[in-house]
Amino acid sequence: MRAALLFLALVPQPVLAACQPDDALFHCQIGKKTLQVCETSGTLTYIFGPAGKPELSLAVSIADADFTPWPGIGRTMWDEIAFHNDGVTYRVWASLEKQLDPDEPEPVLQGGVQVSRGETDLASLVCNEGSVQSLLDTVWTLKTGIGQCYDREASRWQACN
Repeated sequence: MRAALLFLALVPQPVLAACQPDDALFHCQIGKKTLQVCETSGTLTYIFGPAGKPELSLAVSIADADFTPWPGIGRTMWDEIAFHNDGVTYRVWASLEKQLDPDEPEPVLQGGVQVSRGETDLASLVCNEGSVQSLLDTVWTLKTGIGQCYDREASRWQACN
C-alpha cells in the first residue's frame, strides 16, 4: 500500500482538468481528444487528452511563453506557441486564410500541435475540421500587457524600451 501511495505521489498530476470558459485562448478536438491553451493568473497552460482527463498539462508564465506571432504578410494569418517539457516541444498552431474574394467560401480556422525532440518530429496532430475556436493572437495582447515587445528581426520577445 505504501509503495502504491509513493508511486502516485511521484506521477505528475495534471495542472488543470480543462480550461474554464473565460480562460480558454485556444480549443479544438483532435480525434476524440481535446487540445486547449488557457490563461489563468499570468500562466499559460497546455492541456491535451480526453475531455476531463488530460494526458498532459504543461504551464509557463506569460513572461516566459515561447510565442511566435504572425509576421503580418502573406495570405495566411497564423500564430504558434511552444511548450517545453524534458527536451520535447509541443508547438500549438492556429491559422486562417484571408478571404480575398467575397464570392469565395468563408475560410475555416485550422490548428493543431507539432511535437518534436530537437530537430526530430515525433508527431503532427491536426484539429478536426471546424473544431478550432480561435487564433492564438490573444497571447500577443497578454505579452504586450506585461510590457513585452516582439523584435521581429531577432524573432524574440523582450522588455519594451
